[in-house]
Amino acid sequence: MAVVRSLFDWLAEARLRPGMFVRGHALAELESQCTGWEGALQAHSIADPGAGFSQRFREWLRAEHGLSTARGWAEAIRRGAASDEEAWERFFTLLDAFRRGDANAG
Repeated sequence: MAVVRSLFDWLAEARLRPGMFVRGHALAELESQCTGWEGALQAHSIADPGAGFSQRFREWLRAEHGLSTARGWAEAIRRGAASDEEAWERFFTLLDAFRRGDANAG
């Protein structure tokens, strides 16, 4: 496993080996873990480009893709996919686009 220095490094590892991080490509579990990571960053005053990711990503999904994120970004992405695996791939495609367009995404 590569050295994990940020939330985005951790997500890159999850992308490569989903079974080590979540059951059955479950985006809701991934979102929950991201929220926990962000909470730890805030609680310990740690600088990380992933700080505030979930909120920024939800706002981006609404603005750029018209997705309702009232139940979180995982539900918004899963709702439009035929399977958990398809939703997993779609999340990482959207994450790549988000990171290209978000100066704070590192």
